[in-house]
Formats: sequence, structure tokens, C-alpha cells
Amino acid sequence: MTRRRVLASLLAVGLAAAGLAAALHKQKQGVRPLASVAEAATATARVQARTLVDRQDLDGRLQYAGGRTVAAAAAGTITRLRAEGATVRRGRSLYSVDAVAAGYVLYGRVPPYRDLAAGVARGRDVEQLERNLAALGYDPGEVDTSWTAATTAAVRAWEADRGSRVDGVLSRGEVVVVAGAARVGAHRARVGDAVRPGAPVTELTSRRRVVTARLPAGRQSGVDRGDAVKVTLPNGREVRGRVRTVGRVARAGADGAEATVGLEVRLGGRAAR
Repeated sequence: MTRRRVLASLLAVGLAAAGLAAALHKQKQGVRPLASVAEAATATARVQARTLVDRQDLDGRLQYAGGRTVAAAAAGTITRLRAEGATVRRGRSLYSVDAVAAGYVLYGRVPPYRDLAAGVARGRDVEQLERNLAALGYDPGEVDTSWTAATTAAVRAWEADRGSRVDGVLSRGEVVVVAGAARVGAHRARVGDAVRPGAPVTELTSRRRVVTARLPAGRQSGVDRGDAVKVTLPNGREVRGRVRTVGRVARAGADGAEATVGLEVRLGGRAAR
């Protein structure tokens, strides 16, 4: 995973905060009486709107979102790894073991948790596989939660085209399910390494960059998902972003320092790539 340092600032407006960056801000308008009305309950006074700002700098980390480790599906020797930083899309493999491609990428939300083949019980994972097969140009019949003969035929055709053993079975270790096109992160093994099933091979992330930081717990209630922020990158460039997540569990600070919660900001525009 590529990591770089980024300076972040938190602008709290009134009782609310709004984001991260050298300008993480959400402004609120307050009113302040210009004359006291305490002496006469029926008196009137002019009011003036003003913006209340309290700024605090945070140290953040620039990285790619959604990091996960891809493990080896079988024992053998790593003979190929897709380049770090490369984009991998549906139907492509991430690595090879003993010259056999593995780690095929499919799109979806259901993680592989069982082997799929004829006779398997109905499930959303079956529907997910059939949807991917159709997108790759293989006809699984009606896309639904049931495994049929058409599903088997589509899997066998896909296996034949990618040079795998043609048996109509998709083991859970053969595929990696991601939400969409992904980015290859740092490798955990090298070409030539011997691996066992479950051994870490490489990292996989989304293609969107985020900034993560630790927010003082006392400001937690003032920062909301979706707040607009500005982030100063290491090159001095300012970019816009939005608060993606705010932690709910505080972590105690070291040596009596204030407790903090995690904060993640999603960058916008080209800065997100």
C-alpha cells in the first residue's frame, strides 16, 4: 500500500466541525445582539450574522481505500504477479502458481464462502457468479439464485478459455470479489516464492485515494459524514474532499494525551486517483 504524509486541518464552526484538511470546514451562521435587551423585555435590537471558526491542524495519511490481502489458493511456486499499481478488472487474474493463473477478479458484494458447482443450494453468490459470467460473455441462462445446467456450461466455457482445468467447479479460493475495478497494492510475496494455501500473496485496494487521520474525541460529535473538506497534499496543492467515515470508538492517547477517533476523508476529482 502506498502511503504518504498529508497535512490536514479541522475547521469547527460554532459547535460543529466540518471536515479535514488545510481547510476542513462546514460553516454555520450565528446571531449576536448588538444591544442588550435585559432591561426591557419589549425592547428590540439589531442582530448581526457572523461566522464562528475554530481551526485545528491534523496529521493525516494519504492512501488507497479498501485495502485487503489476497491469499494463495493452492500450494506451489509463485510464477507471476501483476504489477503493483496496476488496475485489474473483472475476469482478470492477479497471480499465477506453478504457471496456472489464479485470483480471478469478479464484481459483487458477496465474498466467496463456499465452492460452487452443480447441486449447490440456492444463494446470492450463485446469482453474483451468473451475473459476472454474463458480463464476460458466457451465457448462464436466467440470472437468478439457482445453479442450473446452463450455469455449469458457462463455467466450463470460462475455464476452457482461461486454460484452467475444465470441471464446472468454481472453488472459493479461485476468485476475489470486489465492488469494481481494483488496484494492485504492495506484494506480500515475490516471484519464485513457495506458498501454501492461505499464504498472503498481494494487496488489493480500490482505485480511490482517501486521507485518514485521528480526530480528538472531543470534536467527534461535531463532524458528520458528508462534510466538505479541503486537503493540502505534500506538494502544497489544495484539493476538495468529503468526510467518508467518523469513528465511534475512541482510542486512548499515549502518555495522557487526549483520546482520538478515526476519521476518513474521500478526495474528489483527479486527486482521488
